[in-house]
Amino acid sequence: MVWYKHLYVGHLASRRRKKLMHAIEEGNYPPSVYVVILPEGKGSQLEIMSASELRHAWIREHCRMVVAIAQGKTEAYSIVERLAGDVYASGEDISIREWLIRSCEQ
Repeated sequence: MVWYKHLYVGHLASRRRKKLMHAIEEGNYPPSVYVVILPEGKGSQLEIMSASELRHAWIREHCRMVVAIAQGKTEAYSIVERLAGDVYASGEDISIREWLIRSCEQ
């Protein structure tokens, strides 16, 4: 599992960030925890899913990286909004996907 180096973390999940990351790495998927992933295929920008969906090998194989972690789906949506705002504020005319990949390369 690859984690985005500037991982976005929701307010409710921020206190338990490392614990949640460790649990997911170990194959334990805390209830009501959602992740925002950058899929491997170029057709999608981002995907929001329950952390428990990461237990499926196919999803783990086709997930380029985990970009954010949130406590609840509503918090995951607000993180995506914040991420889109950060891309817009950067002044670059690129997609969220390209922006995330570039920021990993720097």
